[in-house]
Amino acid sequence: MTRTLKELGTSFGEIRLSGTEDDPRVDLALIGVDTEGILREARQADDYTVRRSVIKDLLWDELGLVDQGTFAGRLVLAEVVDMVLAVVRLADRLRPDVAVVSVANAEPALPRAVDGTIADMQVADVRKLIDGLRWDRRHNPYSGRREYSQRAQAVAAAVADMIETGDAASAGPLARRAVERVTAALMYMDDSAGIVGDDLRTLMALYARACRSAVPDARRLATWLVSMQLDGPGWPAIELKEFAEALGQHGLAEVAHLTEERGVTAQPDSWTAQWGIKDLREQLAAVSGDVDAHVAVLAEDLRGAHRYSEIVEVLRAAGRDGDAERWARTGLAGHPSGFQTDRLRDQLVDLLLDGGRAAEAVAVRRETYERRVIHQDYLKFRQAAQQAGLWADLSGWALDLLRDRAHAEQWYVRELISVLVSENLLYEAWAAAMANPGQVPESQWFQLIEVREKNHPADVIRPYQDLIEIGLERASDKYRYPKAIKTIGRLRDSYHRAGDEAGFTAYVADLRQRHRRKTSFITKLDKALVRH
Repeated sequence: MTRTLKELGTSFGEIRLSGTEDDPRVDLALIGVDTEGILREARQADDYTVRRSVIKDLLWDELGLVDQGTFAGRLVLAEVVDMVLAVVRLADRLRPDVAVVSVANAEPALPRAVDGTIADMQVADVRKLIDGLRWDRRHNPYSGRREYSQRAQAVAAAVADMIETGDAASAGPLARRAVERVTAALMYMDDSAGIVGDDLRTLMALYARACRSAVPDARRLATWLVSMQLDGPGWPAIELKEFAEALGQHGLAEVAHLTEERGVTAQPDSWTAQWGIKDLREQLAAVSGDVDAHVAVLAEDLRGAHRYSEIVEVLRAAGRDGDAERWARTGLAGHPSGFQTDRLRDQLVDLLLDGGRAAEAVAVRRETYERRVIHQDYLKFRQAAQQAGLWADLSGWALDLLRDRAHAEQWYVRELISVLVSENLLYEAWAAAMANPGQVPESQWFQLIEVREKNHPADVIRPYQDLIEIGLERASDKYRYPKAIKTIGRLRDSYHRAGDEAGFTAYVADLRQRHRRKTSFITKLDKALVRH
């Protein structure tokens, strides 16, 4: 950047570089520049970002500067703009013919504490944007979400800009106000897509960032966080670890005091008592760094396998694998089945493998596979056995077990096919599907067809036709016609590779006849056939 400034300085006397190589000093002398005119033009824009761009464009025109396109060049130009902003703050006291600002390299944030108008203009702009985040509860909850999100993003961008340019003290209260506005708006808005919820999380993260840069009153911050958690609608998520630095020990102690105080008065069956207070207590234990205290708080509620998983995760992070294994085994004994149990079992297996006890890990995987016989368990069993060097002895048994189960109960055919494909036993997988076509899901058929049609195009014609018929009759799928036409295109390619063009013509004629009442489908089909 220093080199770029030197190059600019040789062409433009307004930019002067002095000092040493390690501690350069930049002087920007605006000679003959009408700062009052720049200020008037900038004030006509609606927000700070646009004003900043206007100042840059006007200054470049005045000085004849050009954006060189390089990273260093863009960085220099950006800093020059900030220097101009500092100059314009003094516009009321400057002569329009000469203005000088010096910036030391040791301090990347430019002198934004200068009394003037630009800082106030920026805060006022952001406040105006935030006022636009008010949501009238009488407004249609299904309308205007995108525009609202765009405004929230504009607020976030402006707040982030203030933090980056050293004005976190002003950015913090603004971010907090924006969080409160969006939190209230979501009570009367349909945000099932989660768009505005994402914006709220961004604003909350910016508030935490601003608090770390310009620490507010710890007690007031603690009160606000507890109130948002326990008195709010359930959002945004309060992450104490993001605010721990700003809260400090006194602030965290205040959060703990307020939480316990609310725990005494909360109704036992309320959301506050069942989740809000419990979550805050767990977060406080986590940020304290006391592993035993953290585990003790988590252990107060062991209603599901996921709670044991959280304890195992905490203990593993602390390097206490022995304790983690004991908790994992206890959790699996109390909760032997369920999707949450799978994660706990994975954690136990990882502990065993990392501890050099591969045979025990294989035993855990084998027991699960033998009990459920599904392809996900097969893959995990295979992975553990391969790591232990035992797969060569166990692979035959594992495959035969699934073959026998599929022969006895047709539902397991899809599991067998998935395993056969993973083992590259493609001929056996195809044969299993053709023998039990009704047990093969649509997605699995397409997977098998994609592999088979390359070398055996005639074999996939009948499965394609069946899939087309099933799709056309699926009235609940509003995209069934486009999907069917796409599959018909693939079917035509298979007929072509099989050398049976006449067969495809006859098939289409029969299809049109049988589905002639589906006029929309026939129209789409005709257009697709004409294009090809």
